[in-house]
Amino acid sequence: MKSRLIDIPRLFRNYNILILLFLSFGFGSLVIIVDYQAHKKDVLRSREAIENEKKQFLKHSVDNAISYINYNNSKVEERLNKELSMQIQNAWKLAYGIYNRFKNSKSEQEIKTLIIETLRPLRYFNGRGYIYIINMDGYTQMHPITPEKEGHLLTDIKDISGKYVIQDEIKLMRNNK
Repeated sequence: MKSRLIDIPRLFRNYNILILLFLSFGFGSLVIIVDYQAHKKDVLRSREAIENEKKQFLKHSVDNAISYINYNNSKVEERLNKELSMQIQNAWKLAYGIYNRFKNSKSEQEIKTLIIETLRPLRYFNGRGYIYIINMDGYTQMHPITPEKEGHLLTDIKDISGKYVIQDEIKLMRNNK
């Protein structure tokens, strides 16, 4: 049997190398884990920043679209009001012309009937708009869509906001006489 002599410096050196390897592996693993966690946080922050940018972009786009729609609506409403005013003026001129033409040769009732039957077929806004006649007491003289309302009092009609439409129109006419 051979006896083995323990070489302490060699053993000490081997243990040191082994300890150094374990420490290096442990420290390297710790650095990798810490770096991975930091990277994960950076990715989450980047995602949140991108999400916020997308939200801001969408909000800005929606706000622009709403502004554009509101602008167009105001222009459409302005254009419709001008067209409506023009149609009313044309109907008034037509009625006034009929009155002047026949005031000396026909009775008042005949002239009213002539004006009513002349205005009844008039349409505008692609057939959706029409002329109706209501006297200053609120009685319908002519309504081309619902002739059965003719002769009836319509001062109790409300719009969707609860305003009395006919009453307001009569007040407006009385104030503008």
